[in-house]
Amino acid sequence: MNLPISRKNQKGTRITVSLSEQDHATLSELAGRHDVSISWLTRQALFEFLDKHKDTQTQLPLQIRKD
Repeated sequence: MNLPISRKNQKGTRITVSLSEQDHATLSELAGRHDVSISWLTRQALFEFLDKHKDTQTQLPLQIRKD
């Protein structure tokens, strides 16, 4: 996994996200497998998503494939 740019000195804003039980279980298992918190894993996923779409003219809602 690529680590996000260090943001230790930045004050964060808290958000709330609702997940299905299955998505939460999958996220929890993945976090446990890599010895990271669910919060860290969620921030990493969001960082990668924002990095991928920051310079595009993405139309929302996104058409995201489930592989």
